[in-house]
Amino acid sequence: MAERHKAKGRVGTWPGTAGIAAPWLRPLPGLAGPMAARLREWAAAEVAPGRLMPWLPVGFGLGVVVYFSADREPVWWVAAILAAIAMTAAYRLRTSPIGFPVAIGCAAIAAGFATAVVKSRLFDHTILLTSAYSVSVSGFVETREERERSDRIVVRVAAMEGARLTDRPERIRLTVRKGAAPAVGAFISLKARLNPPASPFRPGGYDLARDLYFQQVGATGLALGRIDVQPPPVTPGLRLNFATAIEAIRDGIDSRIRAAVKGDAGSIASALITGKRDALSAPVFDAMFISGVGHVLSISGYHMALVAGVVFFIVRAVLALFPALALRYAIKKWAALAALAAATFYLVLSGAEVATQRSYIMTAVVLIGVMADRPTLTMRTIAVAALAVMLIVPEAVIHPSFQMSFAATLALIATYERGIPWIATAPDTPLGARIALWGAREITVLTVASLVAGLATTPYAAYHFHRMAPYGVIANLLAMPVISALSMPAGLLALVAMPFGFDAPLWRLMGVGIDWMVAVAVWVANLPGAVGHVPAFGVGAVLLATAGLIIVCLARRDGFGRRRCRRGARRGRPAECRKVRQRHPVGTRMARRRRRRAIAERSRGGIGICLRPGRLRGAAPRRHSGGGEPHRGGPCRRLHPRGPDRDVARRAGRLCRQGA
Repeated sequence: MAERHKAKGRVGTWPGTAGIAAPWLRPLPGLAGPMAARLREWAAAEVAPGRLMPWLPVGFGLGVVVYFSADREPVWWVAAILAAIAMTAAYRLRTSPIGFPVAIGCAAIAAGFATAVVKSRLFDHTILLTSAYSVSVSGFVETREERERSDRIVVRVAAMEGARLTDRPERIRLTVRKGAAPAVGAFISLKARLNPPASPFRPGGYDLARDLYFQQVGATGLALGRIDVQPPPVTPGLRLNFATAIEAIRDGIDSRIRAAVKGDAGSIASALITGKRDALSAPVFDAMFISGVGHVLSISGYHMALVAGVVFFIVRAVLALFPALALRYAIKKWAALAALAAATFYLVLSGAEVATQRSYIMTAVVLIGVMADRPTLTMRTIAVAALAVMLIVPEAVIHPSFQMSFAATLALIATYERGIPWIATAPDTPLGARIALWGAREITVLTVASLVAGLATTPYAAYHFHRMAPYGVIANLLAMPVISALSMPAGLLALVAMPFGFDAPLWRLMGVGIDWMVAVAVWVANLPGAVGHVPAFGVGAVLLATAGLIIVCLARRDGFGRRRCRRGARRGRPAECRKVRQRHPVGTRMARRRRRRAIAERSRGGIGICLRPGRLRGAAPRRHSGGGEPHRGGPCRRLHPRGPDRDVARRAGRLCRQGA
């Protein structure tokens, strides 16, 4: 206790829960002793130092949900003051083992609520309340969408005139005839019939008016007659000029793709590269979603990982051909930088939707971790991505793309970290090596990933779309390897070859893989029982499923890992400790403690371990060179007992002596 008070006065950090008899961790009346002890152990582990970070986006998202469930618009300055008070309380209680977790949770909820309120206030604009007919509109075209039977444009209004027109929105969304949509950046004049944004058709249904509000669109309508393109009376802004340039690039790529690949295959190829997926025919669109491969049409983590991975592999392989570079420089970091640049270009080219933003942020965090020699695929990665997306677009929390994307990613990372840790480990036995050589591991991983992602997104697909994909695993196993190995690499190479005019064969090669995927989707959609209709249900079931998914994926159970490590050490299996260590990322205080425990356990098993100098926070332990004998001396030889590693060296030496 005296040491803790001394540390408090010197540093002022949170001491954690070790040795603290918190009243809310005591056995509850009426509970059995083992059960209460297990609950105490789990609660202490969840609030330990370094464990609260993955829970911050949960509280932040809960605050955003609270905002959207309000009947009236909250007062923005009250929400801001409440968030400031909650953050101040969390800072003042940072040394309290009980108050800090509670305060940081309340601060996250208040911050999410305040972020949504403030953004709603900043995006406040005029909304059309009554319908208006034969309205003269002139303005700049900001976005253009091509659909199967019609086109759609968003116009930034410069002038608007009409009889009985009391409200004049800043932006309107208009439906025009197929092929009549002008280019982005054009100044147009037309007649239109305008209506207020549509409200949900049923309680809890899709709210178009809410989405258009955060896009600052105040009315929808239909273009009447001819659309005249006129010289702009004012110079368009920098944002519109940038959008015009990007749209011109997308249109050029789209035209080259459709010239080489006809029909639905060309539409899907354009959707994979440029994000334009509105021209796909209805039968193929329905077949892809019924079969469970419809996620290919939305540029998300799968596409971003493929783009970054292919660029990373190619750049690193090319640099490895030059020994002068490969032996003297960290070409892996150079490849990561090139992959990050390619992912950024792909984000801008594809339209930067919510799912694309989330996947880009996660990919950027992973690549930056590679450049900084830090662990990449962890819960902290998805936590940072979720916080970044919710700070930029808090309204995305109630969208199916955000919910399904993060649910699948959270479940996959949890499975990777704790469910099947052998994915990231090398085979330890000859049989395991032969199995890996035959590709059984890759097939198993793909099957498990499809099952996990499908189960995690099922509640949200049933709630929003009222259907399920019973044969989704079969369709993904048959279609995704071809898309990953053939279509996406061919599309990226076609982009590189496009300035030289040699892109047409590569687009056709990309279309071969897409034709296979469409054939699989149509075959699976025609199987008996492929269409799983789900009746509408309330939001309570979705909230319950979300809470269960978060608890299962974020809850940690270190006791099992420690027992497994001790059991492996007693049986002469140091690989068990390696697997346990890989399930928990390094870099936090608790991770370093787990690492020192693994050192002691392996020392008890007859294997002495020291840490590499200069890489104490991220490097893995290695054995002594003295024939596998445990180290019995003072501080470990590979650490500097008089340098900056003095304390760590002494603790490691003490653990080695205890293990001996």
